[in-house]
Amino acid sequence: MKHIKIVEWDEKYHSSFINLSIEWLEKYVSVEEADLQILNDPQGQILDNGGTIFFAISESDAVGTAAMI
Repeated sequence: MKHIKIVEWDEKYHSSFINLSIEWLEKYVSVEEADLQILNDPQGQILDNGGTIFFAISESDAVGTAAMI
């Protein structure tokens, strides 16, 4: 069984944040301009406003993400 570690935002996971989020949005809803603004500027759109971004890490790869805005 692979172990999953939950970590908070680190810039090294920015591309994973974008890719995982777009994959989910395309599957369940749609990608809108507001989504792209958040994904491209998580520091200004989420973190600087008191939010947090979490990642599920398996073997050093981000396999899931969640943002608390």
